[in-house]
Amino acid sequence: MNYFDAHAPYLPPEPYDTKFGPARPQNVPVFIEGIDAWTGSEEQLQYEIDAYDGAIAHLDEQIGNLLEELKQRGRLENTLVVITSDHGEEFREHGVMSHGNSLYRQTVEVPLLMIFPGKIPSGVVVEEPVSLRNIPMTVAQLTNLDPALQFPGVSLTQYWDSELALNLEPDPLLSEVHQNASQPSWYPIANGDMFSAVIGEVRIIKNGDGEIEMYDFFNDPLEKNRLSYGDLELSDKLIPFSDYLDVQP
Repeated sequence: MNYFDAHAPYLPPEPYDTKFGPARPQNVPVFIEGIDAWTGSEEQLQYEIDAYDGAIAHLDEQIGNLLEELKQRGRLENTLVVITSDHGEEFREHGVMSHGNSLYRQTVEVPLLMIFPGKIPSGVVVEEPVSLRNIPMTVAQLTNLDPALQFPGVSLTQYWDSELALNLEPDPLLSEVHQNASQPSWYPIANGDMFSAVIGEVRIIKNGDGEIEMYDFFNDPLEKNRLSYGDLELSDKLIPFSDYLDVQP
């Protein structure tokens, strides 16, 4: 199921439209993604953030209703539930709004929740960042699909099942976003395709003009403080990603 409620324009229904802040005044326009660069005030930006949070809260309630209905029908105990997202949203943290225009963490970091009574232990939190590319293999293993089926990545079951913990090397987290003719000229990717990788504790972003940005993945989640090559020893870790990022340590 695809819940689309958290996409712009952010228009949550009552009472979620005022759950995180006052109602938007009639004279404050609603942000429409992909049309114009953001020119609103900080107050207008806060209306958008509050509306986005309200849309997510409404979506959360609807997912809760779905799970409760499955439980009432006796289906939940035999159902694998995977909750995730295709992207996040930026609200001017790095000068842009929406998504699909950069690779900062606000856009590419998304939730991943899995529920499967008797197969996945409840209350387990995996701190290690993982890639969504591993979901098909995980579903295949949890549901005992034909082992001959081949999917990219590895099964995430190894993170909570010690008997399956065969390969707990850090999962390569790769992201990219590409130019297309419909994207506005003010997007960060106006200068070319962008690529990123998480390498150990470091996140690297290669911009379209070739500029490299590096951030401390665990201690700088808002990616406000750039690192330099002199701040860390990346040579060996960067080599496997050199071709992907087209950079050399």
